[in-house]
Amino acid sequence: MSDSAPQPTVQPFPTMPQVNALTVGDLRQCLLLGLSDFGRAPVFGLSIAAIFVVIGLAVVMSLTAWDIPWLIYPFAIGFPLIGPFAAVGLYEVSRAFEEGRTPTWRGVFSVIWEQRRREFGWMAFVVLFVFWVWMYQVRLLMALFLGRLSFSSFEGFIAVTFTTTEGILFLMIGHVVGAGLALLLFAITVVSMPLLLERDIDVVTAMITSIKAVAASPFVMLGWGVAVTLAVIAGSLPFFLGLLIVLPVLGHTTWQEKKINLGLGLMKEFSYILIDNVTREVEFAANTLFNPQDPNKWHQYPMTIEKDEKPNSGLIVDIPLAGQPQHIKLDTGAGPGLILTENIWITISKDLQIQHQKKERLATPLSGWLPCKMISVEKLILGNITIYDAMVHVIADDNPYGQDEFTLGMGFFEETVIALDFERNLLLVRNHRN
Repeated sequence: MSDSAPQPTVQPFPTMPQVNALTVGDLRQCLLLGLSDFGRAPVFGLSIAAIFVVIGLAVVMSLTAWDIPWLIYPFAIGFPLIGPFAAVGLYEVSRAFEEGRTPTWRGVFSVIWEQRRREFGWMAFVVLFVFWVWMYQVRLLMALFLGRLSFSSFEGFIAVTFTTTEGILFLMIGHVVGAGLALLLFAITVVSMPLLLERDIDVVTAMITSIKAVAASPFVMLGWGVAVTLAVIAGSLPFFLGLLIVLPVLGHTTWQEKKINLGLGLMKEFSYILIDNVTREVEFAANTLFNPQDPNKWHQYPMTIEKDEKPNSGLIVDIPLAGQPQHIKLDTGAGPGLILTENIWITISKDLQIQHQKKERLATPLSGWLPCKMISVEKLILGNITIYDAMVHVIADDNPYGQDEFTLGMGFFEETVIALDFERNLLLVRNHRN
């Protein structure tokens, strides 16, 4: 960035990223947002999942042709384990929506191709290795428990496993071992894969961060892992066709989940973060104070970090809106929307020119889809910047968040350069044209 001197030494992740605790409400919100992303661009999810389904069917047909049909059942159970790797394209689609871009096949394939040079490739190796361990232990257990029994077809294998003592023991121990491997894979991938796609960190740090995210909310995350497992197993029947829906939705949901798991806890590790909303460039400075060359071009607003009852942290900024001082929650992962209650809207809307409004539903973590009014404002002044065609979501005063709910999305800072100064607790904003 040309407006800061000296240039900071950019260190993407100087320490182990911090994680937040999650609630069931958070996961509900992630799922709603994941469904929304899938619904906005279903062709991407269906196409990526279709490739996955075709590969699964091809392998099943090959096992039948090679006269080893008894491996179909463990393969069908274990095959979805590599699903997170197939989701990289879905992460890019969600990221495009998050950044206000329209996802394209060129962009998706470009991101997938770029991963061959990054740490994501090592994560793919870990996933495939776990899948190989699963298939190997199945063969080992079959030799131990079913070695003396004969079967030459898939139907014979099913009959032996469900009607003999040896077969039942094989199923019980096999599923316990499989559950352990699935838990391990879930713990190391639930955050690490979208994190590796978004950030330039090593694979070990990403896996440890993912495990920390699970440990921060063990019951919630384990419950989510069980729900994911059941959804994937159900989606595998019949002939993996259900995965056409299950995989895209879970892929988009995982991207949203990563944002809540890490969020501000990750950002606070830096001295400041400089974001150019026009060039889409971001600088992370680990141990350098933010000292712009021309301070007069920057407008400063007090910024505090407050904790809620979970406890999770949130950024609160004191910044004028429509000429009135406001205490606003800053959502660093949101789009260009502004969310506020009817009571607050009445106080700021007196001099605003409303273009149009309509009834909508807003995805929220506590109550699912929340009724709201989506209002388009011709011109809205936020601090020192003017937003044209501003989008405002107005919710009822008796909402689950209280009468003072007031959340500002980062997308409102288009055409600006902003700095989140965590050393001096300031939000600094400069118009990009200055």
